[in-house]
This record gives sequence, C-alpha cells and structure tokens, in this order.
Amino acid sequence: MDFVILCGGLGTRLRTTLPNMPKALAPIAGTPFLDILLHHLFKAGFKRIILAVGHLQNPIISRYGNDSRILFAKEREPLGTGGAVRNARRLIKSPHFFVANGDTFSDADYQNFFTVHKTKGGIVTMGITRAGRRTDAGNILTDASGRILSFKEKRGARSRSGISAGLYCMRREVFDVMPKRKRFSLEEEVFSSLARQGVLFGVPIKREAIDIGTPARYARAKRILKKHRPSSLR
Repeated sequence: MDFVILCGGLGTRLRTTLPNMPKALAPIAGTPFLDILLHHLFKAGFKRIILAVGHLQNPIISRYGNDSRILFAKEREPLGTGGAVRNARRLIKSPHFFVANGDTFSDADYQNFFTVHKTKGGIVTMGITRAGRRTDAGNILTDASGRILSFKEKRGARSRSGISAGLYCMRREVFDVMPKRKRFSLEEEVFSSLARQGVLFGVPIKREAIDIGTPARYARAKRILKKHRPSSLR
C-alpha cells in the first residue's frame, strides 16, 4: 500500500525557530524528523512512500532522491493539504492508501488501522488520539460504530472527544469528492463533507501523536523522539 506524506506546508509557526529549513527536516538530536518518520514506516512494512513537497522542497529532494522507495509529488505553487494529495494521485497505485502530515509522528498499528478502514467501508478513516493540551487540532465526535458525526477543524477550544492524529487511510474514491479548484483543504472542505455524508470513520490510536508544528511542541518532540532516531534508513 502506498503512503503519502504531506511535506509542502509553509511552516509559518515554526519559522522563527527554523527560518531556512523545511519543517519536515527539523533536527531531532541531529537527525531530521523525516528520517525518523520514514524509518518508522519502512520498519512497519511500507515499500512505496510519496513525499508531497512544495515550500523549500529542494533540500528534501536532495536528501531522499536516491532512495528507490521514495517518490516525489512536486508542487509548483501552494496547494493546501487537499490539493497536495490530489497532486500525488498519478503516483498512487494502490486502491487504498495512507496519508500523514509530515510534521507528525503517529505510532499506530497500521494493519489494524487498515482492517478497520476496510470493515467500515467508508471513503476515509481518520486516526483519533487524545488532545492533551492542544487547542488547534480538529475536534471529532463519533458514534458507537466509529462513524464520525462531526469534524471541526482548529476551533480554538480543547477537545473532549479526541482529535485528529494527522493520519488517514483513504480509498481512491476520495478523489471523486474533492473540489475542482487546485488549492483546498482536506480538513476544512473534504473531511467535513464526508462526515455529513456518513462516509468518514475514526479509529483510536492509543499513543498520543507527536508533532513539531510550533516551537513549544517542537521542543517537546525533541525530548520524546530522540529515542526513535535511526542509524540509517535501511
């Protein structure tokens, strides 16, 4: 199964800490964050990973361009999270595929995740984790079957029902429900629509997702993720 990692964001909130570096390459004890994420995915058995790159893409392409397991979906202009996934469509070969935010480490059971996704039969299945202290992630409400009843992106209040872990499993049919314009948001425009249609499901992820989206969370991630540093990507 193919795995798409969204690495094209502007990283505006982390720019004061990493002014000239793509967020995905933020160092964790000397190792790029993306190395940690890729190693984790290769170890889990994924063999084709597509990096959706945009802002400051050259350092990412330079670092991973010689790895035959890694492909690049290049943005010529900012496309948003939804546009970035659609831009990777021509490279995605599997009927189902995973998508992850390139600034988030989710220690998920991918086999169980996919089993739930297949069993529920929705178009997208979203990893759900606990909010902790975060107030800037999508708040999620599910029913007893795991169907997501509402998805409200970054409303500024702490969630009591769980938040997106930044990890999704999608059917190729998701491309049929995307807006026609080039730039759009998965969270604001696609997931909210799928929730209203009843074809968006959630699967709990026991461990908290660790992201590096702000200076404070990046500092915390450096403490937590240093034990995950690989010696190599092989």
